[in-house]
Amino acid sequence: MAGNLTDIEFFILTPDDFQETLTFFDEQFLKRNPLCIAFKETCKEAFGEHLNVALKETLESGFSMGARDKTTKALIGIRLTKITSVDNVSKQTASDEAKLTENNLYRVLAMLSPDEDVFRGVSSFLYMFALAVHRDYCGHGLASRLVKKTLELGEERGYSASEVKVTNTLSEKIYNKQGFETIKTLDLATVEDEFGLDTSLIPGETIMKLMVKRPPSIAMGQ
Repeated sequence: MAGNLTDIEFFILTPDDFQETLTFFDEQFLKRNPLCIAFKETCKEAFGEHLNVALKETLESGFSMGARDKTTKALIGIRLTKITSVDNVSKQTASDEAKLTENNLYRVLAMLSPDEDVFRGVSSFLYMFALAVHRDYCGHGLASRLVKKTLELGEERGYSASEVKVTNTLSEKIYNKQGFETIKTLDLATVEDEFGLDTSLIPGETIMKLMVKRPPSIAMGQ
């Protein structure tokens, strides 16, 4: 690790950080994400303008967190997040026919979309789009701190519900510790032929999960 956690600055990402975030996302997320690896789509060019739009939405939200090494000034971690209306949950996959038609990866992600009643009683929630830490800084709890700080920011601004799709066991552990529960599971091996995946490239990481964090009253079914 090129430094220690006491030399790291956490901050809210803005649209001004787009190019730096896109480069980091390309190098530290796409090239290491199990789903992207299985689809052999590990560069930003594979996603075209859809990726640019998605990143810009998270940066405009005011809920995306970054981590920077104070010594090197390098971006070393991101937790990209945006606010999503519960009313739009059922429309997210149906309203973007082009995206779903052009890329099978999006179709797989759509299989883990939450049902409309998951956040009953809540108008909006934090949609946690992507989490990535520079490989040189892994193993020191930086990802956990980025998630925690994002959730704290959400709580401060009145958002106590969150959703995330996890594609690896490490992320699942991080979100479990923050009170998330698994409500949907997808074994990529079961859709390998249908979508053209190669799960042999991701041994031990073929299980994707939709995890949510809900206010206590909803979690208890009140």
